[in-house]
Amino acid sequence: MDVGWLGLVLQCRPLVTDALGQLLIEYAKQVYNSQLQHLKDNEEDCKAGVKQFYLNQVGEVELLYS
Repeated sequence: MDVGWLGLVLQCRPLVTDALGQLLIEYAKQVYNSQLQHLKDNEEDCKAGVKQFYLNQVGEVELLYS
């Protein structure tokens, strides 16, 4: 039986869990946020490293032509 869009909305209610379930959900959120921050930090470090590499290359080229 087709329940339509309202039925789908009602089926997407948040789950009610016990205390252990809530702890697991909070732990999963913390792990996810920690990994996301780690990726962002690595991206910034990578960009800084690439920038420094190109600045060093430009400096070497300037020395060749001076």
